[in-house]
Amino acid sequence: MIIAYNRMAWQKGWPVGNMYISDGSPLKIVALLSVVSAFVTAFFFAPWYYVLIAVLISWFTGTMLTQLLGVATQVAAIVLWVFSSVFLFF
Repeated sequence: MIIAYNRMAWQKGWPVGNMYISDGSPLKIVALLSVVSAFVTAFFFAPWYYVLIAVLISWFTGTMLTQLLGVATQVAAIVLWVFSSVFLFF
């Protein structure tokens, strides 16, 4: 959601905050590193087809939440990323 919000927002005419405008912003870099590290790590703990299913479900869920939340996605995406990072340790 963090990585793709600005492109969807521009298509829909939604406002884009400063943290989301640049593809090189620290927020987007951290989000990209989180996605890549989770993808690579998943292959050590689950069969490849589970990883593929999880990626597809995550992409679908992120797209649908962005559509439903609209401009509120800017805040919700950061909150959801923090929750997901914290819950990795439980």
